[in-house]
Amino acid sequence: MAETRWHQIDRYLYCTEVNQTFESPFGRVWDLSEHIRKRSLELWHPGKHLCVDEAIARFTGRSSEIVIIKTKPTPEGYKIWVLASNGVVLNWLFHAKGVGRGPVNLDFNLAETPEMPAFTPTESVPVNLVLAKDAAGNRLFPPGLYIVWDDNLFNTIPMLEYLRHEGAGCAGTKLAKERFNSDLVRLKTQFSHRLEWGEAYWALSQHKTVLQAAWRDSQVVLFATTLNNNALTIYTGTTYVQRRRRRPAEASRNKKPFEKAFGNAPIKLLGIPEMIDSYNHHKSEVDRFDQVRSYYSTQQARRRTWRPLLYLLL
Repeated sequence: MAETRWHQIDRYLYCTEVNQTFESPFGRVWDLSEHIRKRSLELWHPGKHLCVDEAIARFTGRSSEIVIIKTKPTPEGYKIWVLASNGVVLNWLFHAKGVGRGPVNLDFNLAETPEMPAFTPTESVPVNLVLAKDAAGNRLFPPGLYIVWDDNLFNTIPMLEYLRHEGAGCAGTKLAKERFNSDLVRLKTQFSHRLEWGEAYWALSQHKTVLQAAWRDSQVVLFATTLNNNALTIYTGTTYVQRRRRRPAEASRNKKPFEKAFGNAPIKLLGIPEMIDSYNHHKSEVDRFDQVRSYYSTQQARRRTWRPLLYLLL
């Protein structure tokens, strides 16, 4: 198709009435977004491994909703919280930047009982994406069938306990902040230089439903999980798998923590906790979506603030 012909068609692409007004670009594509969300789950039956992460719809124009995340492949644009499986997006939430804003249309009434914990908006993202319901009130992802992998941006012990209570397993890395075993946090913040590579320590949460761990890799990794052998039971913390590991670059400056495990070998077959290995395999479901999307990117400028969202959905 010629460029001129494409522009003639593109100028008439709308997903709402032309004379409608909206407070944000998200309202302009909302009806289309809901339609695609419904059809996605009708046409795609995901496996048990799901991943929650953030994605960026590239836009460098003027809009109060755009964010800049320099570590992302697409650093500037609209942020979308995404639930994906094998690179296929199944559920999502738009994000509005600014004080008092955040994930758009968060539903705080998902729990069947009134004891839902008071989560922050960021903690509520996995809860909303995983426990979302259709128009008939049925869970989009039925309990007891799915495992959710996310990173330290979302993970807190109360959030993991709540998802476990609702029948969704969850695991991921954890920041060295409050609401985590204090002894394990001190291993990371004060005693990491004393731990040899591969050392691991474990502790259960207060309600005995979440396993907390500290494992020495190139740095001390804090981890929390409600899974055991990819099932919805608590990890024992003793299962290891053999994987090829590369000696960390830090070993050239501080040999002692890595000498016993690696010796002089740059790569070696070593045992790592199974929960860490599973996380490494499944944490990149959203990254696969970004990778596939990058194959079909264009340099076409978008003048209207809602157009990047339209083409992301399409």
